[in-house]
Amino acid sequence: MHIYINNYNSCYLKLSLLNSFVIKNNTDKELRSIDIFDMEGRHICTSKSVNIDMSKYSSGRYLARVKYTDNSETSKLFMKEE
Repeated sequence: MHIYINNYNSCYLKLSLLNSFVIKNNTDKELRSIDIFDMEGRHICTSKSVNIDMSKYSSGRYLARVKYTDNSETSKLFMKEE
């Protein structure tokens, strides 16, 4: 599964069968880090890699917050289903 980061702020994806996803950066900005949060606001993990492994996390909704080297950021919602 791929989560596309582009100029559109709305994105809702389902993660099923696969336990990982890849952040695809379609902007001209360089990624600094990716933070994953659950819907209760708890920080789940931080990655500097665009490959995110969600296999050890339960099904539910999550938020991926992508930070760029220019200090801007964007967020995308996704759902992991089992």
